[in-house]
Amino acid sequence: MSKVNNKNIFTLITGAAVLTGASVLFFKFMKKTDGKSTIEPQNIDRETIIKVLKELKKELFTVFQNFAAVAINIKQQSMGRARPEDIKMMLLEQPMFRGEIEQVEEMVYNQFRMTKQQVEHYCQNVYRDDPTIKELQKQMKESFDRSFSGQSPDPKTDIPAFLTADTTFEILEKVMTESALKLNEKLLELQERGEQINFQSPKMMEIMQSLKMDSSKKEILEQYGLNKFEDPGSKILQYATQVYSQQPNSSFNIKMKQLDTKYQSIMEQLIMQGPMSNEELKQRMEQVPQQQSSFPFQGINQPQIPPKQEQQKQEVQQPKEIPQEKGNEVPQEAQEQQQEQQQEQQQQQQEQQQQEAAEINVNQPQEQPVQEQQSQVQEENQQF
Repeated sequence: MSKVNNKNIFTLITGAAVLTGASVLFFKFMKKTDGKSTIEPQNIDRETIIKVLKELKKELFTVFQNFAAVAINIKQQSMGRARPEDIKMMLLEQPMFRGEIEQVEEMVYNQFRMTKQQVEHYCQNVYRDDPTIKELQKQMKESFDRSFSGQSPDPKTDIPAFLTADTTFEILEKVMTESALKLNEKLLELQERGEQINFQSPKMMEIMQSLKMDSSKKEILEQYGLNKFEDPGSKILQYATQVYSQQPNSSFNIKMKQLDTKYQSIMEQLIMQGPMSNEELKQRMEQVPQQQSSFPFQGINQPQIPPKQEQQKQEVQQPKEIPQEKGNEVPQEAQEQQQEQQQEQQQQQQEQQQQEAAEINVNQPQEQPVQEQQSQVQEENQQF
């Protein structure tokens, strides 16, 4: 597999092969049931259904973002020829995408101790005319459809006071480190079993999908209390990152660039060369990049030279100074001429200052020649 192809796969996988198959949910919401599914007898009030839909919308935010990233990548690789409906058909034919919505639904429905059929029944029949329930379904459907065109959901939200720039960076560092560790562990497992690592294989794609659904990131966000808001913690974290990145003269941008460079380097190495030990990975994520990475020529004029090499360097450099001394006659004449011109300028400036002192009480129209003389002196100074 070529390096270019690997990088394309890396972009698609790590950037976003996270489609949750949301069409399953939305098609069911938008269509009537076939009457074949059995609905367990349970009285579910309107408020509970609204909470379920809000939680689904919350969990699907990151899904729509990642799916939009996939759509953008497909458009780029197809030179813009892929239409939204083509992308939709292409991705929904993949079992891994259709199965992911089931994981999201199962997580939310279990949280409220109800089944998928019950939610669909109450949305389509019992509360089908409720404006709030209809609006929530509409918002999710629109976000899902827009994602096929590469449009992410609106990231704007409220940033809690405790989520400072330093805290935001701390969370991002933990999330990215955990993401790299999880992938590395999966690759180590395959390596120990003697299986070939091929990122184009369906099995590897399933592994990447399982990592996207891993609860580690969610647990990190919960540790910082970002799960206590109506908007998803990932949305709040993303918007905080965007806001702090736009602040001028902020150290946040410098630290984020360093972190992103380390993360991308590690992920590319895992994909191109295979896994490493978890200890090595952690050390690389904790390592602070040297200043030379930002300023590649820093310190080049003052290298550390051993004593013997320093003596040899002086012997080599000394002959170069001799012709410089012999050739100083012409430059000295030029310097003398320059000094004479500078003296003339100084005299002109002194005369000008005396003239200005004498013309303090002169009318404004008479000051113009003085200003012209000043500009002439400035132009002459610039020439030297």
